[in-house]
Amino acid sequence: MRDSGNTAPSGAGIFIRNHSDAIISRSVISDNVIDSDFGQGGGIFINESSPHITNCEISGNLSRGNGGGLSYQLGSAGVLENCEITGNELVYQYITGAGIALDSSAPRSSAA
Repeated sequence: MRDSGNTAPSGAGIFIRNHSDAIISRSVISDNVIDSDFGQGGGIFINESSPHITNCEISGNLSRGNGGGLSYQLGSAGVLENCEITGNELVYQYITGAGIALDSSAPRSSAA
């Protein structure tokens, strides 16, 4: 799957919430833009969910809030495995996690 060039207030590439156990594999999530101040997760926004994300490229996403690439929020978990997370950016310097932002969350991961 290729998901690129989208804009949204949060989760411009993919938005996952409400206890979802989504599976995302062999995907490119790139060049997505958060268009709202304090919106989160330029590539992927995860809220109270546990997705399994594997063998993905998450790159070139832009956020006005936390998590240029990914933002895990409010008890999210799941697996992030063999993913390349590069070139994601934040608009404001006081925001955190250009690649990945975690807030009250605990995903398991392994590097690509």
